[in-house]
Amino acid sequence: MSWNTFHISLTPGASIEWWYGWGDDHGAQIAQPREFTGSTRNNKLKINYDGLFRDTSNAVWYFVSITNNGPNTATFELVGGGLT
Repeated sequence: MSWNTFHISLTPGASIEWWYGWGDDHGAQIAQPREFTGSTRNNKLKINYDGLFRDTSNAVWYFVSITNNGPNTATFELVGGGLT
């Protein structure tokens, strides 16, 4: 199952960490930033790390950290899906 979420802008050098989940284990997930067509071009959006976390209520949470290595402000969404 593929999915997309959020709409965010990052200035050059700025980072964000996203946590996302469905309350249960959805197996291995991959997430990537996808720039909108109206965004400036030639930005280098880098994934710093990603992973998952199971909390004390047994819910599974996924997370990803993204940095805009510029040179312009990037407007993008997070897209992803399960590995099958």
